[in-house]
Amino acid sequence: MRISFYLYFFVVMVQAQGFSQQVSPDTVQKMFLLSMEDDAMNAELFRYLSRRDFSDDNALMLAYKGSSRAMMARSASWPTAKYKYFTEGRDMIEKAVQLQPANPEIRFLRLMIQLNIPSFLKYNNQDEDRQFLVQYFGKNRPAKGSFEETMVNLIRKYGKLSASQKAVLERGS
Repeated sequence: MRISFYLYFFVVMVQAQGFSQQVSPDTVQKMFLLSMEDDAMNAELFRYLSRRDFSDDNALMLAYKGSSRAMMARSASWPTAKYKYFTEGRDMIEKAVQLQPANPEIRFLRLMIQLNIPSFLKYNNQDEDRQFLVQYFGKNRPAKGSFEETMVNLIRKYGKLSASQKAVLERGS
């Protein structure tokens, strides 16, 4: 019921914004968190982000769009469609990483996607991203209630961290 409420709330909010050129990072972050487990929210997130062409001007939104596209493979029926969604998303994420390699949110998105795909796809920068994020958040303490704090919690929960990496995150936050 709670997810249904949030889904309805975000759909109404996104539609109210219309085809505005301005994309709200807060809205995208909240939609992404919900879309990690809800295919309908993921489809809405992709539609929301598809209203603009993100390239060099906004690498972070390009990474979100790529993450959303890659997650669309979950709900596709045909293997060819699954692979197409995944590769299109992967390519957007990689372009975003090239544009801003030191952006922790982009690295977080790539890690979350890579943790949830089969190994035969051979898309694996997990160790690199995990180490980057542990070092970053070990030095930069996220504010309480911030999206960065949510990122750290998700990295702790799903990131397959070593004991020493967990200790660094615990000290940093």
